[in-house]
Amino acid sequence: MHLNMFVRRYGKFAPSVSLVCGLVTLFGTYALAVLNNHIPEGMWLPFISLNGALAPERWLYLAGFWLTSIGICVSAKYAKDTFLWRAESHLQCLAKISYYFSLIAAMGLIVQATIPLQSNIFDVIKREAELRAQSMIHQTGALVLFLAGYAHCITMDILLFRSHALPSSTFSKRLKLVLTFLMLAPFFLAFIPHPASSVGPKKTVEEISYGAVGQWTCVGALLLYFASYHLEFCGTHSDGPRHH
Repeated sequence: MHLNMFVRRYGKFAPSVSLVCGLVTLFGTYALAVLNNHIPEGMWLPFISLNGALAPERWLYLAGFWLTSIGICVSAKYAKDTFLWRAESHLQCLAKISYYFSLIAAMGLIVQATIPLQSNIFDVIKREAELRAQSMIHQTGALVLFLAGYAHCITMDILLFRSHALPSSTFSKRLKLVLTFLMLAPFFLAFIPHPASSVGPKKTVEEISYGAVGQWTCVGALLLYFASYHLEFCGTHSDGPRHH
């Protein structure tokens, strides 16, 4: 009961909070990795996961992405209680699917934040060490985040463009659509050259950096997509039916 009251009162701010937490985590862990010389020479942009493999940036990675995940979950709950229920009856199933995809994406973010890449991941890159189960679980969590997050974006885009009842501006719809396409463009580039990937031959640090561009673009677009719900929430009042 108290949780529902908290979400209904402060949930409209969750998209902005999750964006801030995500950006602070992304750039904060990168800065710490650089300051502690944890990035190999020649790697001008590391994969995001590499910035969470070693301490002290590891702890910011853990706390920051946990907070980001909580923000996404609160946003989803607020959307379900005050926004999605307004969709037409024939679109309610699509609304529920999109809602659950957002929760699954948040769980994937939590898994990859809680279980980091192995500490000797750079030895794996050089083929001097074996990939451990820990890194495989981490990468699976990241994959769940990307796949579920993208499925959420697609289903939400369809819902918003098909519905005439949901209070979403044309600007917000178009912004979400642009961000969805922005996530798709570098999607595979973000995974194939990953240091924890067993696909293809040995990777150079330069190849990994190019792959990292794709991952940073995907994550940035996804964070902005979730943050864009602030546009809907600002014009939505908490006058919907009480949910159990």
